[in-house]
Amino acid sequence: MDVRKCNAEMTSCAWGVAKVISHITLIDADKNSATVAVELNYDLGRKQQMNWGNTVITDAIPDDIPVLTDSATFSKKVKIPYGRMGRVSFGHGVDFNICAVPADPQTLIAVNDSCNLDGIMSGKTAQVAIPEL
Repeated sequence: MDVRKCNAEMTSCAWGVAKVISHITLIDADKNSATVAVELNYDLGRKQQMNWGNTVITDAIPDDIPVLTDSATFSKKVKIPYGRMGRVSFGHGVDFNICAVPADPQTLIAVNDSCNLDGIMSGKTAQVAIPEL
């Protein structure tokens, strides 16, 4: 995703391509919540490459444009009540949202749609269907 930062007059801007890589591990679950280990790596730079299955997507800022660079790592164990949205915010308006919903233990299909994703226009949202352990 492309992000930018401009001066107050909006006459000069720097651009960057942001990428968030997530890894979520289920630790425990009960009838009301799930405990997960969340690991996020945020990278902002001139060029990013994303791989999804057999598809490779490359996004880059041209060499003649000022570039933003940043990186961050987030690692935490969190207990998430079902249906409540959690958020980790990185620089330049990049957010990672996570929401857990209970799942049928046989089919692993979410039993409801309690994670309201309305209003999340871009970025990455992890919605995890979790059976009780």
